[in-house]
Amino acid sequence: MMPFIQPEMGPGARKSPRRHSAVQPPETAVDFRFKVCLLGEAGVGKSSLVARYVLNQFTERYSPSIGARMLKKEIRVGTPEGDVNVVLLIWDVMGEKTLADLLKDAYFGGSQGILGVADLSRPDTIEELPGWISAAQSVAGPVPVVLLGNKNDLHPSIESTESFVALAERSSTPCWLTSAKTGENVETAFQMAAAAILGRYRTDRRSGPSRPIPASASQT
Repeated sequence: MMPFIQPEMGPGARKSPRRHSAVQPPETAVDFRFKVCLLGEAGVGKSSLVARYVLNQFTERYSPSIGARMLKKEIRVGTPEGDVNVVLLIWDVMGEKTLADLLKDAYFGGSQGILGVADLSRPDTIEELPGWISAAQSVAGPVPVVLLGNKNDLHPSIESTESFVALAERSSTPCWLTSAKTGENVETAFQMAAAAILGRYRTDRRSGPSRPIPASASQT
């Protein structure tokens, strides 16, 4: 395409108004990409948590996940040297344990963090969390874990909440009481997970990792 050249105009000629093209802001550079898996029993609200966090949306309609789906969100994470840009690749893994176990290499492989989700109104989902986390870490390794006790808006029993907190304390795992419906602690929990993943990555870089650093962690 030939460049457009404004023709010279004589005295008294009427000039057409100058057009200014819109200047597009430069894209934000991405410093890190991390894969994080949400796991737990069916119906605990994993998809709703992702929708609330990424899209700021919530629906009462329950639609069980088939397989796994991935959404991403770019965030800022603080470090001693300043904030960095992180893209979280959030995998919402189906709650059917038998199928998830068969496909765990595909689902959990390359994951740098885990968000274990339980429904505080269903104590059995709390009891099943260790099995989910063990399955994921058997593939991904000892990656950072954050536990989410979801559906706190349903005012679960004190016993159920205490059981969830006790589970987290036994494994020295950070935990949050969340609600995808109200948004309670959702962003905070994801932000904590991102900070933990980044901290582990930076520590591995300094000390020399015992396992290969995922290439996805530095791709832009």
